[in-house]
Amino acid sequence: MISMRKAINLKISHKLGSQSQFLKEKLYSKALDFFFPQPCAYCEAKRIAGGPYLCGMCQDAIEFISSSYCYLCGIPANLSYEDSKEKFLCGSCRTKPPVFDKARSLGIHQGVLRKLIHELKYGMRPGVMKEIESLLEIYFSNRRL
Repeated sequence: MISMRKAINLKISHKLGSQSQFLKEKLYSKALDFFFPQPCAYCEAKRIAGGPYLCGMCQDAIEFISSSYCYLCGIPANLSYEDSKEKFLCGSCRTKPPVFDKARSLGIHQGVLRKLIHELKYGMRPGVMKEIESLLEIYFSNRRL
């Protein structure tokens, strides 16, 4: 009976310890951001009206994919005719259909978005995912997939 009580106390103290450690790290991170704010990950300017890694101007500069895209692979399409664009298939998907059902992308992989993805992948800055996550929520919230 005593050993079981000790085990429960150890589990509780371990959980409280990890929660308090998490809170300490979060508070430390907020304090660092307050006293030493990070510049924009793209233009290196002060982050004003933006997210955790990009300033507002750089967020607005991201080229989101418009409504004309391939139904299967999601690649942007430059369609100028008035035919039905809902189930448009690009040449690659018509000749050799992909092995997946559908793919969608937030935007064109260049400029600000490219830099943001490179910061995540090669800059070893997993916090950049917060910025990408908020952009994904905004972009995909009103779209039919």
